[in-house]
Amino acid sequence: MWFWLRLPMAQPWLSVRAFTPLHQVKRALLQWHAMPGVTPGRWVDMPTAIAGAIISAVGATGIVASLITAAVNIGFSLVMGAIFKPKQPKGGGGFTAEATDRTVVVRSPISPHRIIYGEAQVSGTLAFADVTGSDPKYLHMVIVLSGREVEEIGTVYFNDIPETDSRWSGHIRINRHLGSPDQLADSDLVAESALWTSNHRLRGRAYIYVRLKQSRDVFPTGIPNIKAVLKGHQVYDPRTTLTVYSTNAALCALDYLRWEYGFGALSSEIDNDSWIANANACDELVTIDAEGTTQQRYTCNGTFTLDRSPLDVLEELKSTFAGAAVWSMGTWQGHAGVAIAPTGAIDEDDLRGSIKYRYKPGRAKQFNAVRGTFVNPDDHWQPTDFTPVTNSYYEGLDGGQRIYEDIALDFCTDPIEAQRNAKIALEVHRQSLTATLPMMLGAGLKYRPWQVVPITIGPLGWSAKPFLILDWKLVEEDGGLGVDLLVQEYSAECFDWNFGEATTRDLTPNTNLLDPSIILPPTGIQLVSGTTELLVGGDGTVISRLRVDWINPSDATVQQVDIQYKRTVDTGWTSVNPARSGETTAWISPVLDGERYDVRLRSVNSWGVRSAWEYAYNHLVLGKSLDPSDVSQFFVDRQPDGTRQFSWLPVTDADLAGYLIRYRLGTGWDWDDMSPLHEGLLMASPWETNQLAAGTYTVGIKAIDRSGNESVNARIIQSTLGDPRIKNALAYEGAHLQGWPGTKTNCAADNAGGTLTALGNYTWDDLTTWDAWASWAQNPYTQIIYEHLKLDLGASVAFNPLITANASATPVIEISTSVDDIAWTSWSVPAGQVTARYLKVRVTVNQAASEIPQIQTLVIIAGGESLEEDINDQATSGWAGSAAAGRTVPLQKTYATITSVQVALQNVGPGWSWEVLSKSTAGPVIRIYDNNDTPADATVDVVIKGVPNN
Repeated sequence: MWFWLRLPMAQPWLSVRAFTPLHQVKRALLQWHAMPGVTPGRWVDMPTAIAGAIISAVGATGIVASLITAAVNIGFSLVMGAIFKPKQPKGGGGFTAEATDRTVVVRSPISPHRIIYGEAQVSGTLAFADVTGSDPKYLHMVIVLSGREVEEIGTVYFNDIPETDSRWSGHIRINRHLGSPDQLADSDLVAESALWTSNHRLRGRAYIYVRLKQSRDVFPTGIPNIKAVLKGHQVYDPRTTLTVYSTNAALCALDYLRWEYGFGALSSEIDNDSWIANANACDELVTIDAEGTTQQRYTCNGTFTLDRSPLDVLEELKSTFAGAAVWSMGTWQGHAGVAIAPTGAIDEDDLRGSIKYRYKPGRAKQFNAVRGTFVNPDDHWQPTDFTPVTNSYYEGLDGGQRIYEDIALDFCTDPIEAQRNAKIALEVHRQSLTATLPMMLGAGLKYRPWQVVPITIGPLGWSAKPFLILDWKLVEEDGGLGVDLLVQEYSAECFDWNFGEATTRDLTPNTNLLDPSIILPPTGIQLVSGTTELLVGGDGTVISRLRVDWINPSDATVQQVDIQYKRTVDTGWTSVNPARSGETTAWISPVLDGERYDVRLRSVNSWGVRSAWEYAYNHLVLGKSLDPSDVSQFFVDRQPDGTRQFSWLPVTDADLAGYLIRYRLGTGWDWDDMSPLHEGLLMASPWETNQLAAGTYTVGIKAIDRSGNESVNARIIQSTLGDPRIKNALAYEGAHLQGWPGTKTNCAADNAGGTLTALGNYTWDDLTTWDAWASWAQNPYTQIIYEHLKLDLGASVAFNPLITANASATPVIEISTSVDDIAWTSWSVPAGQVTARYLKVRVTVNQAASEIPQIQTLVIIAGGESLEEDINDQATSGWAGSAAAGRTVPLQKTYATITSVQVALQNVGPGWSWEVLSKSTAGPVIRIYDNNDTPADATVDVVIKGVPNN
């Protein structure tokens, strides 16, 4: 009688047929991709659509022949290798390379389909790309994630940044298609791309359609890598006869056996009873910490491509339940890694010959510790080392040397489950006694692979010692038939999991891990709110936050701190993102001003064990309701031209709206007695005005926040102001206010009085005693002369020189002018209008009677036609230039020269400032700085003053 082992067909590949010429798609991509990151002309060829799957068959069959009567039903056994596959050596690709590749968009004209069980993060094949629009351009991409229908396409990531991040707002669109057999073409893509029609349905293919809006700011490095977290395929559950999504490891392996592109097993070739027991074992809950937290015993969360051999895939899938998939008695049977009750009994009477046995493998294959990798969702779904499982007892047996075996758990996404599986691999390996039993035919036919049987062999000291049957083989010997059993010593304790318990005997691992049940909570919790904790959004929205500070326990195994909060009057707790190891501060937002909140924290270690909660109660949130800070410094100055300049030290409140200045003539007034000096709020210091006549004033300032709250205390000062600025003055100089910077003859500036005073003629030789010196200006000069620095009006214009001086006697005022700063007119008394660009002023004072010659003040005004324009509510981002190099102010009027540029910033926070880089008549150049001294754009009011170009 012949027995056939049917193997599956070769796997389908993602085959591509171009619906439009490929060079057109590449050209369109490069047009959209006019941004850094990819060199034009080097774009990798990529498909434009999916034509379907090409399936080919290989003529491979397994044959087992036996010459026995047809009445005897004998099965062929195939035990699927070791429980866990070894990790690939470095440089050889393997899990690390595959786990990286699965999250990168594939740009290739043909790619294998990807299959997903459980939850995984994957990218896929770029099957279609097109560009539409001109300004802006839109890139349309179809990325096939799986060659089979999936349960859910979750969060999509762009260069590891989730789609929900605000930076993508308005620049991405994502449509999800799960791959149902009757799914329709994407209506948005059909409407926007002429290359995609309603016939492009991609039935049976899970994919995402992504549209990107071109932006150098949003996509500075070019087209991002796109990937998504998926819940994979639905699987058949023989326990319920339903096909549903599940992470049950046994059901995923069973699905691959049944699937037409897996092993394609018929229903009659599935031992449902064994797979039901297998699935139940995987669903068992395992306690993983002292608090009684449990997790499913065996799960399957991973992905593979259909260019791999079915046996290789099945080996990975069966490793997810630490067991075996066995072809026996004409059916596929599943055996999960759980304790198996012994059945039957074998002794010397059942043997037909001598036993071959080996107590342990060779030194090269021996190990006493297991380390490896799992897929870590907290690290972008990349391979991550789990905590190694070690055993000091086994190390002692091996001469005190620790010998590692490296394994790769491609379908495991939990570090504790990874450690449990590693512990099983170690314990099964250490039950290293194997034997080949030559059985009598009748005795051998009672047993099957993966059955545990007690064996009693007196000479070997075996008394009902349990062994696991690894292989069953029918043999012909001396003209007769027999059965050879390959067995390995067995202990049900290999599959026990005692979280953190370490023992010094065989069968239970001593992992040398810290006791995970001993973990302390954070301490010293402090809750802080107020203006310093407010968050200002990009649109200016102010959000109240609650800052939480704490002290972490001195425990290197602490991986994160869980944080929960609630209003004191509520009962339910809300979680926020946990803090990572080493962090001691977190923010909770938004919270409500004036409400009281409770917060609790707990530590979580690398085993997933959680500490008790530590609490902080009844904190009153003071956010936007808190009054803004007081202004600490405030100044009022009269500029040389009479302009009143108000300046102050900005406050740092996040919700600052601006400042309010009040005034009242006279002294001694309070804030409530004064009137506002301006409309609205002032945004930046300094602020200039020409209001207020000459006189002594009380002036005050307060900060105002976005809720309308004022500073508690006003900063109030008294200030005496001279005459305001004269209108139509092209230039204004106050020599006495400048400290007399010009040329002084026979005189010097008196710092105490601010006047020019004649020097004395006497020296120490003339008056030799202190008593003889009645004053420093002893025998003063009878004439003093002051010549002011030349005044540059910027262009040759007609003006009236208006010059006044106060002196001890009648001053003689003279001027000299020039149009080119080379040829100057003679000194003369000013008389009427002159035309020039440059002006010099000289004042001469002669002694009157016995008075010491002095000049108290000198005011120089170039009176003439001036030009002024206001630019209001303008966004500098629309002006020529850049924030870093400076923005050019657009002018509406024509100037011979610009004498003044004043800027008022609108709707900015504290700490913003500006400077004038150029007073070019083609347009002044200004630069704005934010509160970090970084060049920025803003909405501004600008006042330009200058001389008209007549």
